[in-house]
Amino acid sequence: MNKKYLVVSGDSFTKGHTLGETGSWAHHVAKKMNLTLVNLSENGMSNEWISSQLLSFLYRHHDILDECIVMVGWTDFARELVFHTDTESNSIEQLTVVPADIHLKENDEHQAPHFIEKIVNNRKVLKKFIGNDIVCLYRTYFSMLHTKTFLEKNNIPFLFFDAVANNKIYYKDTNAFILSTKKEKLFLDFKNTDIPFLKDFKYKTFSDKIFDKHYINFEGNSIFEWISQDGYHKYEEGNPGHTNELGASIISDMIIKEYEKIYNK
Repeated sequence: MNKKYLVVSGDSFTKGHTLGETGSWAHHVAKKMNLTLVNLSENGMSNEWISSQLLSFLYRHHDILDECIVMVGWTDFARELVFHTDTESNSIEQLTVVPADIHLKENDEHQAPHFIEKIVNNRKVLKKFIGNDIVCLYRTYFSMLHTKTFLEKNNIPFLFFDAVANNKIYYKDTNAFILSTKKEKLFLDFKNTDIPFLKDFKYKTFSDKIFDKHYINFEGNSIFEWISQDGYHKYEEGNPGHTNELGASIISDMIIKEYEKIYNK
């Protein structure tokens, strides 16, 4: 396929964290595939933000849809997008909140160094509005589904994968669960879910719509899980918790291999 652009969206793993482009898999994929990179990523953002950023760009640049390949490195599903309005300047700021941080005990703010003072000061109110695991999964899954639908409708080649944590719901008997970065099962409770569209998560067919052949992994892992394996420290050295240039290059090779398997048979 004759393509000119690689358009990517994601969090710090796609942005490159402290190393910048050399620590980003996207930089290496674009270079090896001879594509012009459009990197829409930002550190620490949610899946809803990642999807919105990408779709907004594609809507505004409809003229390049036939010339681009899209790849998305999804983040941890627990990150939620919230908006803070400064009443004095009337400016709006996008923030990412993790439900676990909202429920910290009063003196445990030090456990969340990324915690923004505006959120801490309003925690008691926010507790009533920040969702649980199922609500977070809903926001993540529909962000993925909306993105996937747009890409398929416009015949845009794409790949999805998990950068931080495993976002897939697994089903066994009557149980549904996700796997933590330590491969521990985090079971999901749908019993008290009265909202109709949240009940879709009970069914494997819903998850299968998202996690098809376009959703790849790295030896069964997310990028973070891959570099966290025993003996893999050399792939994050110099860019803690993220890929360094060597790690990002190896990840890019895996991505290109999967892309060619799907689109260049």
